[in-house]
Amino acid sequence: METGDLAALAARIVAGMATGVGQAVTEAVSALVRARLGGSEHGARALADNDVAALSSAIETELAADPAFEGRLNTALTVTHTQNTGGVNVTGSTLKRSQIALGPLSITTNNNNRTSLAGLAVVLLALIAFAVFGAVHLFAGDDPPADAPGPGGVAGARPGGGSGGPGADAGKETAGDRKKAVAFVPEALGTLIVPDIGAMPAGWSLVSPAKVDRLDGSCDPSPACERAPYRVEADFGAPTGTGGTGGAAGTRGIGIEVFPTQDAEAATTITTWETGPGHGWTTTSFPPVGDNTSALAQGTALALKFRVGAVCVRVTGHGVDTTMLETVARTVAERAQQAQNGERPTATVHSG
Repeated sequence: METGDLAALAARIVAGMATGVGQAVTEAVSALVRARLGGSEHGARALADNDVAALSSAIETELAADPAFEGRLNTALTVTHTQNTGGVNVTGSTLKRSQIALGPLSITTNNNNRTSLAGLAVVLLALIAFAVFGAVHLFAGDDPPADAPGPGGVAGARPGGGSGGPGADAGKETAGDRKKAVAFVPEALGTLIVPDIGAMPAGWSLVSPAKVDRLDGSCDPSPACERAPYRVEADFGAPTGTGGTGGAAGTRGIGIEVFPTQDAEAATTITTWETGPGHGWTTTSFPPVGDNTSALAQGTALALKFRVGAVCVRVTGHGVDTTMLETVARTVAERAQQAQNGERPTATVHSG
């Protein structure tokens, strides 16, 4: 740096008019210049007036008279300053012709430190990226545990995702995408697979409320007794002109039986047992409701058996038209799937 430029820069620093200069540089230059000029009348007057032109003239005179003073002033303009910025230490603040201010830190853009400056920029960008990544994970919510109590206090039950009501994942999956778990349904949910009267069409009546029979293998020798831990059954009476239930001959309605099992193989064994004709029943055709669907007819009675995952279902209609029988059967099938999905069964015949 030329002597005149050096004197002018030092004068602006001492007068407090220099910009982009770090505190350490300001303190070092000011102390050196004030000590030097304070020893002469001309220099003391320039300091007292705080006039940049007068200070520059006085400093230039001293520089011309004492080359060692010029060396000390250059040293003062190249001081070490360490600024801690969030755990990254940036060392070195060289004041020459071009400075870049980074907060209180001035960085010279000369050929020697351009590489260091580029490296510093990379480090700072990496820190910003990690900070954003951490913030996203800090404030991201977690899903509730699968075994948290659901509606009605049933552990592990989520609001039903079937046609009977909006599910917890409403809007996230379509009916075609809905999972179809194959799992044992505990009694707390299994008893809800059979619809209550509120899930049946208006005008229907509850003839026999849902009851649970625990099967321990010592009952009648059949796959149902041997492979299902329990059975849930209920009977519904139909309004006049619609049909009757699995009860005494001549009544109109529908009887429902549900056999939750441990796996699909056990449910298949129950579903396919005694599906052939006999005792006055004949085989008939019926649209598939679930897996292994079979149908037997006897007079005005029609009995369906089918499997949904690990649940075997039997729906028997007396004097009921096949459309209503199929609607009820499909509703029970949907409720069986909801229960195996860990949801509280909510499908209704109204939506069938």
